[in-house]
Amino acid sequence: MAPSLLRSVSCASALGASAVALTVPQESRRPKPWPADLERWAHGPLFSENSSLYRASVKSVAGDYNLTFAAFDPWQDQGVSGQLTSGAGWETTHIANLCEQFMKNGEIGNFLDVGANIGTFTIQLADCLRPHGGRVIAVEGMPPIADHLAVGLLANNLQNVDIYNYAVGAPDDPKKVTMSLNPINKGGSAVKENKPFTEMDDEQLQDLFHPNKKHQKYERKVTVEEYEVPLTTGDLMLQYNPAMKAIQIAKVDIEGHEGHFLKGSQNLFSRYPPCILTIELIPEWLERAGTPVEGILDMLVGWDYTHVPSADHLRAGGPQTNTKTIWQKNLTACLDRVAKYDAETVKPNTNLWRQLAGEARARELDDMLVRLPSTDAPLTTDAPSTEVSLQDAPPPSERLQVASPSPTPSPATAAATGDPHLQNIHGEKFDLMAPGIHVLINIPLGERAENALLRVQAVASHLSSQCEDIYFTELNVTGSWASAQQVGGYKFASGSVSREAATWIAVGSVELKVVHAHTATGTHYLNFYIKHLGRVGFAVGGLLGEDDHEDVSTPTVTCQKRMSLALSRPHSSAASTASTAEGTLA
Repeated sequence: MAPSLLRSVSCASALGASAVALTVPQESRRPKPWPADLERWAHGPLFSENSSLYRASVKSVAGDYNLTFAAFDPWQDQGVSGQLTSGAGWETTHIANLCEQFMKNGEIGNFLDVGANIGTFTIQLADCLRPHGGRVIAVEGMPPIADHLAVGLLANNLQNVDIYNYAVGAPDDPKKVTMSLNPINKGGSAVKENKPFTEMDDEQLQDLFHPNKKHQKYERKVTVEEYEVPLTTGDLMLQYNPAMKAIQIAKVDIEGHEGHFLKGSQNLFSRYPPCILTIELIPEWLERAGTPVEGILDMLVGWDYTHVPSADHLRAGGPQTNTKTIWQKNLTACLDRVAKYDAETVKPNTNLWRQLAGEARARELDDMLVRLPSTDAPLTTDAPSTEVSLQDAPPPSERLQVASPSPTPSPATAAATGDPHLQNIHGEKFDLMAPGIHVLINIPLGERAENALLRVQAVASHLSSQCEDIYFTELNVTGSWASAQQVGGYKFASGSVSREAATWIAVGSVELKVVHAHTATGTHYLNFYIKHLGRVGFAVGGLLGEDDHEDVSTPTVTCQKRMSLALSRPHSSAASTASTAEGTLA
């Protein structure tokens, strides 16, 4: 078990320890929660190897320059770090709106980030608030994640952040809790027992993260690391940090432990409530933690928040839709109170020497971060001219190449015909021999169409009497990610050329492209490409994901007979053109 990252101060009572234990509630017996001393990370991480910190550069929401993040290996953190290292950012629109809200509300107060992860909100908002004297109070209990957060802050020379490396909970919670590090989605790490993966045995873990059993032997084995972490409460942080009295905006996202945090922050929310609160409320996780969602909603209503959702609404939604933003009914009075306490707070003095020293340290730490090769290399439909043995190749999940329609490159306009060539995320190549509607991508695996983050359906049609003459003629891209970019998602037809046809479209964690093509005889069809699938943080379904393809790659009995006859003719030749698609993890 890893020790705490923080020093603690203990005070002995003149009455003796036993007398104190009899008369003082457990809350008062907790050590004072001290913000971490960032100088401890001045030369690198404390609980991780330097090689585990990957450099990600994302545009600031406050100006025309980039900020540096110390991300994880994108395979080990396929959500946040996967997005950041691809240059896509993480919840950039949401963060930009919060920064704008601070400006509109008078450039006053501070930001509370409970569940700071590697700093996607903390770093951007510390940068936003820095010119106006605002601070960020960031809470991150998991030691390896706190490493990445602290190094990221120092790499940007952000000195207006207080890091609390604690779990947060209720007054009657134990002084320490066990936290489980999610092996492929660090933002999904949780207090043990709050989420199913924290209690699984080895076989169950492999089945959860690698659902296709026949490919498990090729995948990286996943393990869950556990850390013992000290626990504090929001009210104790308030008691010793006056900046907590002037919170304009707060974000609370701690994977099912939100109820415990609120129970331990009664004084904070009853006397100094954040004016705007963004909070994740997943009923299943909250109930596993012993804090049913109904009780949490009652507390929020009692603290005069408006737009609090109902329990039924939350249960009808999914994890991707249950982060809600609520605000104080009397927002003006709340902002006046924040301005009052903000004016009373003594701002830290940053002298020139300290500023210059911080800039030098920032350059040193930025140089230390691992650089990933660019992922923007042009995509080609040419098949590789060299082969790599399985012994030397990376695991199949790392060499994701997905297929759908596109021509085998001969001349620019090919003359032959052929069925669609597909290649799934495990490198398995197969031909689509069945016309009809096929699901190419479904994220997450097994999710119903109406709840999917991303769903790509293709219409495969016979374009002549030849059995093998099948092409993709329509592509429909739906799901919440697609709808967020364009109402109703995206629809493509082979007979019409859309303006998106030759460009990459960013959809959630991935990018996709649809290319119009035609044969020499004028037959139009579609090609489909998708990349960054390794970064979505979920198992990928569909023919290009984990779904079985045996049925769709087997021709009908009638077609088998026709094809056998055709191949037996002396001058018969195999098709040289086909619909194709490719996808990559990078």
